[in-house]
Amino acid sequence: VSKVKLSRELKFIEDYIAVEKIRFGDNAKINFEVSGSVDDLTIEPLLLITLVENAFKHGFYTNDINSFITINAIVKDKDFLFKVENSIQDQRHFNKTVREGKGLNNLKERLQLSYPKASKYVFKNENNIYKTQLEINLE
Repeated sequence: VSKVKLSRELKFIEDYIAVEKIRFGDNAKINFEVSGSVDDLTIEPLLLITLVENAFKHGFYTNDINSFITINAIVKDKDFLFKVENSIQDQRHFNKTVREGKGLNNLKERLQLSYPKASKYVFKNENNIYKTQLEINLE
């Protein structure tokens, strides 16, 4: 698979968020910001959407008033930082089976194949906020 323009991937994320905003309503706390110049950069397709989908799946599925998602895409030279933070709702109250998906494992494998020495992926759970940070050098 060939790389795609980073601007195209970020537009895809923006469109995905627009659909979710329709689903969850105008009061949904969903923020997406892009900073830096993305014009000349390319990236492997569909790497970023996994993190965004997970944020909605785990942080917004209850549509609780305290739910939020914040997404930041930051470009500095050829370094790309993609940060996603979302609230975590207590899933035990909703009689849903909590299962581990394959999305994050697939993302890690794809990063290892496409950007073995030029990427770093960190995730952590702090105070009921799930934070992911993906750094890629897009040389």
